[in-house]
Amino acid sequence: MCARVGRILVEPGTIPETAAAVLPEELSDPLAAVFTSILAVHAAREEPVNPLAVGIHLHRRGGLKEIGGSACLTALAEAGTPRAEAEKPAAFDSAWFAARIGAFPAGYAPDSTAR
Repeated sequence: MCARVGRILVEPGTIPETAAAVLPEELSDPLAAVFTSILAVHAAREEPVNPLAVGIHLHRRGGLKEIGGSACLTALAEAGTPRAEAEKPAAFDSAWFAARIGAFPAGYAPDSTAR
C-alpha cells in the first residue's frame, strides 16, 4: 500500500483511481494521515499535489512530526516511483516550488535526514 500512496505523490493523475479504491480508514498511520492530506490538497486545487505541498499541509495541522517528518514523504515518493524512473530526479512543479522557497510556514524546517 505504501507504493500506491507514494505513487500519487509523484503522479497526481492517479488520485481519482486510488481514492476510488482505497479509503483512509483502511490504512494505518502514518499512511492514513498522508493519504488524507493528499486528498485535502487535491480537493483544494490551490496547489499541485507533491511531497512539499503535502508536507506543508501536514505541518499546518500539526501532523508532520507525527508521520516522521519530510523523510516519510520522501520515502513514500521513492516507493511510488516506478523502477524505470527511479534514477531520474523527482519532477515536481519547479515554478510552484520556487515561488514558495522563502514562504514556508513559521516553524517549518525540513528534516535534515531528507534528501
